[in-house]
Amino acid sequence: MQEVYSLIWVDRNGNSVTQSQLAILRAAACAPSTRAIAKDAQHHDLVKLGALLIAEDEKNVNLTALLDSDRLNKLG
Repeated sequence: MQEVYSLIWVDRNGNSVTQSQLAILRAAACAPSTRAIAKDAQHHDLVKLGALLIAEDEKNVNLTALLDSDRLNKLG
């Protein structure tokens, strides 16, 4: 089974902003001299929510693939 790595950007209100890896990495980019900021108080809750959103999205993708496969088998 192939491993899949996912990123998700969740805002402070718990909304999914994007799952585009390029957009997330560009937004997170900074100069080496940039000082670190304190971790948001909601950090762990938002990470958990992001993981749940990714899992739900992957479940929907897998279900769609299964249904499409079943339809193709019935046609062929």
